[in-house]
Amino acid sequence: MSAADQVRAFTDSALGRADSFHKKISLELFRRIVLRTPVDTGRLRGNWQPGAGVYETATTDTPDPGGQATIGAISATVLGAGPFVALTLTNNLPYATPIEYGWSKQAPAGMVRVSVAEFQGIARVTIQEGDRGR
Repeated sequence: MSAADQVRAFTDSALGRADSFHKKISLELFRRIVLRTPVDTGRLRGNWQPGAGVYETATTDTPDPGGQATIGAISATVLGAGPFVALTLTNNLPYATPIEYGWSKQAPAGMVRVSVAEFQGIARVTIQEGDRGR
C-alpha cells in the first residue's frame, strides 16, 4: 500500500468515525428532548420533527404519548442523512416555547435547555464508547 493509499484510508476511516459520532450524539440528544417533553394528550411529544439539512415547518395532529414513534422517525432521518448534514429537531406547536420556558409543572426547566446542557457529557460518553469498540 502506497503512502497516498494509507493517507486516504486513514482519512476515510476518520471521517466515517466522525460522522458516526455526529449521528449517535444527535440521536441521544434528540431522544432526551422527546422523552422530557411533558405529556397531556401526547400531541406536543408527537410534534418533534427531525430534519436533515432543513428545518421542518409543519405540525401534526398525531399524538405520541410514549414518544416511541417520534424517536423512530428521528432515528430514520438521522441514520439516513448524508455525512455531516446538519441535523435538526423542531416543534412548531404554538405552545412548545411557553412549555420550554416554565409553563409546565411536568418540565419546569424545559426539555431542550436541559438536554443541551448535557451535550458535552453525551459527546464524551459516546466517544468513549466508540473508542472501546475499536
